[in-house]
Amino acid sequence: MNETTKHVYDVSLDEKSDRKGFFASSSLVTATGFFRLDDLYKSLDVNIIPQLDNVPNIKIWSAGCSDGREPYSVALAVQEWIHQHPKSKLGLFSLRASDITDEMIKIGQANNYEVAAAEIQRLQKYSDHLEFKNENTVSIGSEVSRKISFVREDIITHKAVQKYHIMICTNVLFYYEMEYRKKIVQQLLTNLRPDGFIYLESIGSRFMRSIGMDRVSPGNHFFKFIEETP
Repeated sequence: MNETTKHVYDVSLDEKSDRKGFFASSSLVTATGFFRLDDLYKSLDVNIIPQLDNVPNIKIWSAGCSDGREPYSVALAVQEWIHQHPKSKLGLFSLRASDITDEMIKIGQANNYEVAAAEIQRLQKYSDHLEFKNENTVSIGSEVSRKISFVREDIITHKAVQKYHIMICTNVLFYYEMEYRKKIVQQLLTNLRPDGFIYLESIGSRFMRSIGMDRVSPGNHFFKFIEETP
């Protein structure tokens, strides 16, 4: 986090406050779950991945990935799509999963999750890629997990060495005031390919159109750059 961007708790706490460190770690969004957001994975399957059908190796970034269940879910969805479409030129992908807290990154790297009944139900479709240690503890198999790299970093200051085809940022923006949400989005977009897609919540279509992006379809949380008309 840089000097010009603040979480909402920064507004009322002095820099020397002994409570600041507590809020910095405990108030960051960690809510997550395997395939938690139905519209995200439905859109990936129906709208997004088919439009990248001719890309031989797509690059994905899960920004603010929490404990890793989101990037593993995304990777499972992409791998399954590839298996279901053997004639597609899309055969490879890699996924960068980043979070600002060491604890979350370590959990993702450990790849060992206790899952609730609802998560088990959502994971059934991907059973070929799962390793169950008992009835409610699961790891993601190596075919998928080896394509994910976990990195501790601040999404605001991230500078990609490559542009991404798909960027996913769920929940993170909730903890910033609106003016800073917009600045964060503009920073994120410097890492997106011109033909890429970004999934965002807590940001309006009006603002996105003002910076040259629009929803993939009405009500969809995926955005893409507006094509210029000749």
